[in-house]
Amino acid sequence: YLPPVNTAHKSPSHPTRPQNIHTVSLTEEQDEGSRKRPKYTRSKTGCITCRIKKVKCDEIKPDCNRCRLGNKDCTWPDLNTLKKR
Repeated sequence: YLPPVNTAHKSPSHPTRPQNIHTVSLTEEQDEGSRKRPKYTRSKTGCITCRIKKVKCDEIKPDCNRCRLGNKDCTWPDLNTLKKR
């Protein structure tokens, strides 16, 4: 059982919001919701190393930049064996 809360007494541990904070109007909210997200190119045939690490592959062959900079063995999947969705 919790005792009733006394609304006349404000606790100093719970700061209140200042009344002069800028509030977003309905039209501004609609503008934010209609903004287009930036388009990202999704790697469809990344190298095996990037797929295992679950990182984006730039798909530059024979060695992608991530493998080249990390001195990793950059191996590519056979395009004929890739799953089609």
